[in-house]
Amino acid sequence: IVIELSASSTERALRVRNRVAPDGNLLIDGVGAILVAGLTLEDTYSLIKNKVSQVYKNFDVALSDVRKFKVYVSGSGVKSCVVPATSVDRVSDVVERAGGLKDSASVRKIILLRDDGKHRQLIDLLKFYLLGDNESNPCLSGGDKIIIPLVSERQIISIQGDVLSPCEIEFVEGDSLSTLLRFGLGFAESA
Repeated sequence: IVIELSASSTERALRVRNRVAPDGNLLIDGVGAILVAGLTLEDTYSLIKNKVSQVYKNFDVALSDVRKFKVYVSGSGVKSCVVPATSVDRVSDVVERAGGLKDSASVRKIILLRDDGKHRQLIDLLKFYLLGDNESNPCLSGGDKIIIPLVSERQIISIQGDVLSPCEIEFVEGDSLSTLLRFGLGFAESA
């Protein structure tokens, strides 16, 4: 993390490069320790700016040298592998680096295991790809495991007729007619 600090516009700027310690703290002279472990880069940036602004008037913060870690990928049509990632990488980024999703792979029921499998989250990349829903494509953490199951032909539903984008999609528990209409991009003017 690079921080450029100055007490006022007339004073010489001070450039400081600090690394986050293994315990997750960032130590900044005059400011103290800032716990950033487990935060997203956006939250880290905001927290640092908030804490530093209490001591220095003019400063800039640049986050660099993002820590790398390993994510495990396995499942349908994917050779089990370990993919290097950073905290700015999302599930879709790592899946692409692992070779991408095959035709037989589920796009809507990808499993993300965290904390040695204690936390399980279903990932719906179709919502991310078609609707831009970032919550359906979360950022990753060290040790995460991504499991890509086979898509079941019995779980395919479709929307046809006067919609902007007729399509077939994989059914996920909780889907409704409005979900299907969103994936079909809504009604055409002729509907």
